[in-house]
Amino acid sequence: MRQEPRLPSVYRLVTVGRSDDAAETARSLARGGAEDGTLVWAKPDQSGHAAEDFACALILMPECALSTAVQLTYVGALGLAEALASLLPPAPLVFAWPSTVLLGRARLAEVRLETAPPPESKESKESKEGNIDWLVLCAQAHVGRRRPEEWEHLTSLCDIGGGDVTVEDVLEGFARHFLSWANRWLDDGFGPVRRSWLKRTESVGTEVTVAVGGAELTGTFIDVDPMGRLELDTDGGRRTIEIYDTPFAAPAPS
Repeated sequence: MRQEPRLPSVYRLVTVGRSDDAAETARSLARGGAEDGTLVWAKPDQSGHAAEDFACALILMPECALSTAVQLTYVGALGLAEALASLLPPAPLVFAWPSTVLLGRARLAEVRLETAPPPESKESKESKEGNIDWLVLCAQAHVGRRRPEEWEHLTSLCDIGGGDVTVEDVLEGFARHFLSWANRWLDDGFGPVRRSWLKRTESVGTEVTVAVGGAELTGTFIDVDPMGRLELDTDGGRRTIEIYDTPFAAPAPS
């Protein structure tokens, strides 16, 4: 029988059933005063079916403004991509902005943030500059084999040579690689994170469509700036897109 996952000591593991929502549980724990580093994992059951997907939600308290904290979206994407790459035969895993992990055009995994609003009105510009109380980093990856009708837009570890990989393997790898990148972000800032993320994307110079404020915006991907914002050339001119204006970093539901 598989032992409990082996995680670095900075994490406190909370296990929920597969039918439970790891993100919802993490939000509830964060509002109740849970510690930084609390990691909620949707543990598989014994049927084998639960190996279809990996899902976890990590409570973080970075003691910075939301405009800086959203850089953890990239940190999480790097941690998840490196964890998956370490479990697979060589495969060209790439990023779609800001935190979707692709093989070719098929989605393998994704990271998103849910943020607690600061004391100010969460609709105001000032709210983006006040320190946040907590945020939840949600990570998800496809592990089990996909159905043929999904192959065009989804793939899984099993489909690309990781047939022996378990969700426990993904959890352990993500915990280690995320911690490594989070420490580097804390020590050296966003620069190394930004450079490593850009090395793993094929989007620069291509046309992309992003969801912004409930609508879609299409343009040429120019760069990710030193704050983590997307620079996009559109028919209406250059646009700078904040992650917190996209579904990848949204205020947590009340």
